[in-house]
Amino acid sequence: MVHGDQQFSYSRPVHVGDKLLLTTHIDKIMARAGNDFINLRAEIADGDGAHIATTRAQLVVRGEGA
Repeated sequence: MVHGDQQFSYSRPVHVGDKLLLTTHIDKIMARAGNDFINLRAEIADGDGAHIATTRAQLVVRGEGA
């Protein structure tokens, strides 16, 4: 497995002492050119449930012959 891409979008900065709650989603799984691609998204909120950031990542699982 290799890390293909990652991006962050913030509603506000993270501050010292913040309690962070993450909700992770698998947005898409697809196969292309003998590899599997997994698109993940994590919604990050503070202890009160207010949105702080969203992160997106793509993981690539290389085919057995790779």
